[in-house]
Amino acid sequence: MAMKTAKKSNFKKPTVVVGVGTSAGGTAALKQFFGGLQKTSSIAFIIVQHTDENGKALALDVLKSVSTLPVFEIENGTKLQAQAVYLAPPHTCVSIQEGAFTIESCETRESSDAVIDHLFKSLAAAYTMKSVGVILSGEGNDGSLGLRTLSEQGGMTIVQDPETADYRTMPESALDTGNVDHTLRPNAMGLQLQSYEDYILNVIEGKALHSLRDQIGLSLHKICAILLKETHHDFKHYKTTTLIRRIQRRMQVLQIEAAEVYIKKLEQSQHEVDALFKELLINVTSFFRDPEAFESLREEVIAKTLPQLPKDQKYRVWVAGCSTGEEVYTLAIMIQEEILKLDRKVEVQIIATDIDDVALNIARKGSYPLTIASNVSPERLAKHFQKRAGRYHVNKEIREMCLFSA
Repeated sequence: MAMKTAKKSNFKKPTVVVGVGTSAGGTAALKQFFGGLQKTSSIAFIIVQHTDENGKALALDVLKSVSTLPVFEIENGTKLQAQAVYLAPPHTCVSIQEGAFTIESCETRESSDAVIDHLFKSLAAAYTMKSVGVILSGEGNDGSLGLRTLSEQGGMTIVQDPETADYRTMPESALDTGNVDHTLRPNAMGLQLQSYEDYILNVIEGKALHSLRDQIGLSLHKICAILLKETHHDFKHYKTTTLIRRIQRRMQVLQIEAAEVYIKKLEQSQHEVDALFKELLINVTSFFRDPEAFESLREEVIAKTLPQLPKDQKYRVWVAGCSTGEEVYTLAIMIQEEILKLDRKVEVQIIATDIDDVALNIARKGSYPLTIASNVSPERLAKHFQKRAGRYHVNKEIREMCLFSA
């Protein structure tokens, strides 16, 4: 049974909270994960499994046999403590509020987030840069959206190397988002987590964060100069606080405590230049993201301009900063719906551009997790998407309206 409270003399709040998501093949991966974990002083681990209705969930006794830390099943109100492992009951969604667990049935909750996504988003809100999301072996794409949120809030993300996973689609889906900091074997993750724990204790908990951000602020001109030289994009006019925050997250991921050391890293590593460049291109998007704005666009622009279009002309649209394509396909769907109201065919060409190649590749595929159902109506899902292999795929008619380019 879970321990709702601990003796005051033994209770210690965690400094870092690690959420671990897995499904098929997870037991073997977890055994390797905990086998590579040495002593930690202030980390709490939360294990969540994505299972279907008939899937076999990880048993508490099995997890106890592979973990060197005490293991508890989560109950409502259980307070997180350091040096402990918590297992979510099957088919439940776990949140954290004020340092304690809240669990609810997946069938009765309001959110449509999958269970791993749900946990990661809660971790991001509760622990920001002190949170870590880990994806191990599994099928499907649960956790991918949650990793994006966690990264945006300053946390660290780790994914099992698909080559080492019994089931690789869950790690591969996470990697496709471009929001993964480390791709590792499960038995190598412990060392990375311990290093991260030390960094958080020394820099964040040690009250050195303000000094570090001051260092970064004084070094922005050098960092922006390197980015301009290597990427041909000028970031010197970006909002200063955003630049500092995103640079600091890269230093945090690498456990670098001085701006000068990070500058040397940039000068010596094209990989890190690319990673920082991607870090600064924050892709926050979703289907029908702002319903009122899209409806206004439909009524005031699309519905009025389509009927006036000469029959020999294309209906052309340009979307700048298209990110991973959700808003582009939203626009295409709305245009298609308006065309159906007309008594003629209209050729449509939507040019969508972005400077993030990773985001563009996702957009071109037109393949999205099942969680888009929270923003797209059942009617639109049925008409404009095909559901296969645990994802929604934009249909050919809508995809052919869109051209994605850098």
